[in-house]
Amino acid sequence: MTRITAFAGLLCVCLVMVAGAADRVGNARLFPFPLVEAERMITRWFAASSFQTSVAETGGGDKQVRAQKAAEEWKIVLKPSSPLNTEVSARCSVAGVDDAVKLETFWAALDRYAKGSQQVKGESRPAAAARDWSAPTAVLRHQEATVCLENTAGTGHIQLSGFVCDDSGLILTTAHDMKEHSALTVITGDGRRFHGRTVKLDHLRDLALIQTGFRPGHTISPARGRLTLDLGETIYAIGCPQGTLGDVYVGTVNSPPRLANAMPLWQVGMTVFPGSSGSPVFDGRGNLVGVIKGRFRGTNWIGFLIPVSIVLEFLGR
Repeated sequence: MTRITAFAGLLCVCLVMVAGAADRVGNARLFPFPLVEAERMITRWFAASSFQTSVAETGGGDKQVRAQKAAEEWKIVLKPSSPLNTEVSARCSVAGVDDAVKLETFWAALDRYAKGSQQVKGESRPAAAARDWSAPTAVLRHQEATVCLENTAGTGHIQLSGFVCDDSGLILTTAHDMKEHSALTVITGDGRRFHGRTVKLDHLRDLALIQTGFRPGHTISPARGRLTLDLGETIYAIGCPQGTLGDVYVGTVNSPPRLANAMPLWQVGMTVFPGSSGSPVFDGRGNLVGVIKGRFRGTNWIGFLIPVSIVLEFLGR
């Protein structure tokens, strides 16, 4: 089954790592969207009210946004807390006097954006996803090597996508919400279930390897993946969003890689539902180009991919 989306606008990744409102961190607040999107939202919010804005790098991946209109001046610092979360600290002054009322208006705007109830002026929301049965054969042949992963131990239910990456049956997926030696259930496309456990975990790269007894007739080798993508290029993801294995989602690359917490991520316009995290992503010729990390919180049409180069680093190749 194939579903398609137009453009973009973050799982847990599917864990999207979903949070409706901001968490406070000291004098700052933590918001569930990446730094690059926080910067874009904030600068457009000020521009819509005729402020003059500027953005400067301040080291360590942090950015400072300054906005001014007449006697009103804003200073905002953005810090990447994780690839999909940004710590925001802000100060507003009018004629040199701090204005707490205006500051609360700013926090409220960010909260609404995080909940997905407000669109930034100039952002267009894509049409609803539609079925498409024309995914290339070179992509569809990889369905056999994709799996669903479930873990019901502990306090909650974890459901991810993954794929068999070598002949020994090792499965690659994302690492968030997983622990060393976690026990999981691996579900194949024909309904078979296998026991699996984590044998390698890297929370910085957000990747994990699962050992299992599953031996498919087909594997997806990262070593034969593609390291670069073109803006506007069509891409395809295969996974088990919401527990449905084998769905193919079509999207486009809409941004060059962005550094988030020192890790590059591709931004794509693609439907990303809970359960999509860990899905392999391919170009039109069936070459692996990345792994779904998650989606933009409050939306399901902006996704983030872990590049093949990071996968190869994780695997030590």
